[in-house]
Formats: sequence, C-alpha cells, structure tokens
Amino acid sequence: MSLFEIPLPQTDGQKFTFACSLSGVLYQFSFYFNERTQTWSFGIADSGGSDIALGLACRLNYDLLAFVSDSRTPPGLLMLTDTGGKFVPPGRNDLGARVKLIYDDLINPND
Repeated sequence: MSLFEIPLPQTDGQKFTFACSLSGVLYQFSFYFNERTQTWSFGIADSGGSDIALGLACRLNYDLLAFVSDSRTPPGLLMLTDTGGKFVPPGRNDLGARVKLIYDDLINPND
C-alpha cells in the first residue's frame, strides 16, 4: 500500500488542470472554484480526455471518488486532507497549500 501527495499547481484560485499517473494509469484533473458558493469542485478524465466524472465536490477526509461507478476510476482512495488542522473546506487559495490532495493506491504486493 502506497500513500502519496499529488502536487497541485499554484494558481490564481479560480481553476486549473493537470495530468497525473495513478496506479500506472494517466488521468487528467480539472479543478474549479465557484465564487457564489465559495467551494471547489473537480472533474477527472482518462488520458484521452474522455470524462469519467464531473462536478465532484472537494470534501475533506473523504474518498472523492466513492460514488463514481465508472470502471475507469483509479483503484485507490483519492482524498483531500487539511494539513493546518482546521478541518474547514478549502477556500480560494487553499488547494495545494493548506489542503493537500492525497492518493492511496490500496495495492498490497503481499496479498
């Protein structure tokens, strides 16, 4: 089992996209900040850009892909964690700073 941080690019606090390999598969992520609700949401796509899920809420300490039934989702846990101990939802400039994106691949080679 391997736990690691997925680096998030520093942005102007509105939206950003990046690609990342999880469990040996390349995924594309898009994060968006909603000014009206003051919340972040994100989408995940396969390496070809085909959407797997869109409009997922960025919640702390929760498997962000728990309710996505697409077979193309990564096999592990994808979650946001608050390194500042505040346990409040990420604000406009918190992703990649106070709030980190963590992936746990759940694969144990000894199983």
